[in-house]
Amino acid sequence: MYYYYYICCDLFRAAILALTKRWGTKTQFGIGLTALLIYVGLTGLQPSVLRAAIMGVGALVALLTHRQVKPLGSLLLAATILLIINPLWIWDLGFQLSFLATLGLLVTVPPLVKNLDWLPSVIAALIAVPLAALLWTLPLQLYVFGMIAPYSVVANIIGTPLISLISLGGFLSALVALISPLAGSAIAGLLYYPLQGLLELVRFLNALPASSVALGTISLMQLLLLYGLIGITCISSRVQMRGIFVGVIALTIIALPIWQTRLEQFQVTVLVADQEQVLVIQDQGQVTLVNSGETDTANFTILPFLQKQGVNQVDWAVAVDSQPRFRSGWVPILESLPVKRFYDLAHSEPLPTDTQAIAEAVQSQNGIYEVVSTEQRLAVGATGSGEKTTIELIKAQPPIVQLQIKDRTWLLLGDMPPDEQNQFAQRDNLPQIQVLWWSGEPLTPRLVDVLQPKVAIASAEVIEPQAAKLLQNAQIELYWTGRDGAIQWTPEQGFETTLEANRTDAALF
Repeated sequence: MYYYYYICCDLFRAAILALTKRWGTKTQFGIGLTALLIYVGLTGLQPSVLRAAIMGVGALVALLTHRQVKPLGSLLLAATILLIINPLWIWDLGFQLSFLATLGLLVTVPPLVKNLDWLPSVIAALIAVPLAALLWTLPLQLYVFGMIAPYSVVANIIGTPLISLISLGGFLSALVALISPLAGSAIAGLLYYPLQGLLELVRFLNALPASSVALGTISLMQLLLLYGLIGITCISSRVQMRGIFVGVIALTIIALPIWQTRLEQFQVTVLVADQEQVLVIQDQGQVTLVNSGETDTANFTILPFLQKQGVNQVDWAVAVDSQPRFRSGWVPILESLPVKRFYDLAHSEPLPTDTQAIAEAVQSQNGIYEVVSTEQRLAVGATGSGEKTTIELIKAQPPIVQLQIKDRTWLLLGDMPPDEQNQFAQRDNLPQIQVLWWSGEPLTPRLVDVLQPKVAIASAEVIEPQAAKLLQNAQIELYWTGRDGAIQWTPEQGFETTLEANRTDAALF
């Protein structure tokens, strides 16, 4: 949608010039420049807005000096001026998308319109404009978000006239309101209907199946190859004539690495979620999600991670925590992704209050919801050799869960007071674990001595100092999300962190 700033700016400039064409070029320049300044004031000093405004000023200067505008030169000049003002804008996603979308309009719309010459010119332009913008911004969207919206071109084709009307009407109402607030409000009121129509269009398209599809983020090399392919296509008319062949190459660049990764990938990730213990297991395209955390955790941590990984459904969801606060994230997750099988390990009497709502949400997706009792072993995922990841609820309150992930035994330990930890350590047949996963709260020496983990992972901003010292004295490798970020384990690479940290920095405890 970033190219709409360019379109709206061009619309305002064209409208002003049309209304003032009898008044001479100097008057047109003055009024046009004033209108652009008002436009920038109304929309904000964003890089994409400023880029459109600078290009608009360039067009006005060309009008005043009776010279022809060179659009590509104007775009390059606008980008240069903005980066001189603030060089860090080159990393701004809005600046990047705006620049690419506008470049697409300038170099790709003409050949697209030419290929659509069998359609009326207005319809051909309506199709070519969003298609060109999508073509140039899609690789960057995949690189950053890993998502595509299949209906975006249709939405833009239908929405462009509405957005143009709303933009021009809003600009007019603001100007009129400076003279007569009542008249300005009346004009703004007329915009209710096109605005409501645009909102209904968005709601309708979002409700359609596969309104957004996660493909997974692409690499920098894939990004450069795609833009190289797009650039060659725009330059060479011979390549343009082989559009289908070019499209197949582009799809291969995107799909082949993604397909190969999913075929071979086995990865366990402990996400950064404060003291909420959230785990994602990716097993050759099959996904197991343990816990949801709070609503913000689901919306801003779990769902973005799954989208970037190209996950469009959760095969197994496992709810361990029974606290309503730490279960609220299941609502946005179930609204965004289908869950094939939901295991509720938060077995308490009475059951959590949201149990019925979660069960209905899962069943509405034709999934299976099941409440799991203690000592019931679940098998989730499957590798090519037929191995299963198993999950067993050892204790419900507070939760203690054993996970067998390949040759590693993990123990998820909920918040337990020291006396309960010592009681648990006295149990017979405690598993020999390799990974202790807890919330960073105090640990007793007796429990650590009995479990003897090789690795300890804390889902916490900070770790209780005595627990950290206890683990270090026992020479247990220690990770925690507050220092290390998300923690990933693969059979080949072992444990890796997403943040570089000084592991001897005691001030972080």
